[in-house]
Amino acid sequence: MKMLRRALLAGLGATAAVLLLGGCLSRGPASIAQQRGPYTEVLARSDQEELLANIVRLAYLDAPVFLQVTSVTASPSLEYGTESEVRVGDGSSPNPLALAKPKVIVKDAPTITYKPLLGREFSNELLMPFDIRPVFLMLDNGFDFSVVAQLLFKRLNHLSNARSASSAERAEFRQVTDAMSRLLQSGGLRLGTPDEGLRSANGKVLATLSDDALASADGKLVIATLGLDPRLKSYELKSGLQGTAGAIAVSSRSLLALLSYLSNYVEPPAAHAALVWPTDARTEPSPLMRISSSAQRPANAEPAIFYRGHWFYLRADDLRSRNTLFLLRLLFNLQAQAASTQGDVQLTLPVK
Repeated sequence: MKMLRRALLAGLGATAAVLLLGGCLSRGPASIAQQRGPYTEVLARSDQEELLANIVRLAYLDAPVFLQVTSVTASPSLEYGTESEVRVGDGSSPNPLALAKPKVIVKDAPTITYKPLLGREFSNELLMPFDIRPVFLMLDNGFDFSVVAQLLFKRLNHLSNARSASSAERAEFRQVTDAMSRLLQSGGLRLGTPDEGLRSANGKVLATLSDDALASADGKLVIATLGLDPRLKSYELKSGLQGTAGAIAVSSRSLLALLSYLSNYVEPPAAHAALVWPTDARTEPSPLMRISSSAQRPANAEPAIFYRGHWFYLRADDLRSRNTLFLLRLLFNLQAQAASTQGDVQLTLPVK
């Protein structure tokens, strides 16, 4: 009996020692390094796939669906311990056997909250057109004017860049925006605000051409095509459909219209030709985005989604398409911020 009691005490003592040294331990700072990266990677990839899926849905004239991840709560822990076991001899050995088995339990049960984009948030973020003034902040952050204009502007004066525009109309629009982009890069065209800054109620965005720019081929193209008076040199960019000799009317898209516009560049399977929006945009040699399709999961894809029995994807080496998707994500965040902002906002744009 003394031997049995001594064995039990030894096993309990070993268990207590391990619990005191290890116990139920949280991994603490180490868990940030181990888990933040994977969570960030999955969220970023999921955002890309959701945008791509909604572009493909719109090509098939299906309604887009946005399910936002509003919170991720993770509480990882690591538990150490032992299990004690005492075996009494069968008579051949007078001494009982005490065993202490180590135990390690890893726990990770994240709580993820989703929120569908509905009602007022849907209309504010997806249906309201982009304000042209904050958009020019993107130019100050290095984005090409021609790319931004192709994505956000469906019309400049009489030039159409709508989803339903013909190939010739889109080509003329891009000819002008490409010329403006080259003038911006050379410094011949400046985009900025008056000295008093830009207010959402009465501010202005001005496009100013230098004398050298007015005399250049690009400058003459912009002036002639948009019907501007070359003597003014400075022209207001304003929202609207009707331009004048001293103003460029800009009609901007909503985010939903932008997704619909990009759906022109979904290349469906041959069997689905009658199911998608008809457009000649798919024959353009170098569109901002080219979305391919395949019956099998593609190897060289980033990202890829499965829809209507086929895979739709961007090629991993198609940097132009991937850059457009990245820009689309930024525009989504910009529109969400604009929809949540209330009151009059003071915004001053640097002269470019």
